[in-house]
Amino acid sequence: MSFEVPANGTHIQVTELRNRPYEIRILVPEDFNGTFCILNYEGIKKLTEGTKKPTLEQTLEGSILIDFTPNRRGAYIFLVESKVSEIVSGSIGLVEKEAISQDLLVDSTIIILSGLAVTLVATVSKSMKSSRVVC
Repeated sequence: MSFEVPANGTHIQVTELRNRPYEIRILVPEDFNGTFCILNYEGIKKLTEGTKKPTLEQTLEGSILIDFTPNRRGAYIFLVESKVSEIVSGSIGLVEKEAISQDLLVDSTIIILSGLAVTLVATVSKSMKSSRVVC
């Protein structure tokens, strides 16, 4: 998800999250200085009333990785506030940590089942060769 923050401004992005652990990768130039906030439903309501109450607030001084686990699924707002006097481009990447472990589990299961199938075929063919009756 690419974004552009105006000079000394704010970028707002709405994202749908499930209640799973995420790794949030924020890529910005090294000289970027600002703040990254995540607001849940309650935080969004407070923001419309003029109060900022983020679920997570992190100072950005260049690119950063953030671990975040939402307490419920739904819409979240990502805010990137710039304290730099020029327009800055960046990107936000989301990686579901459980999805990575599920992929590894599926791949491991496929490899193990393939190995068992090869072993079974080799054992059956070996036993068929030894059980042949020579006339």
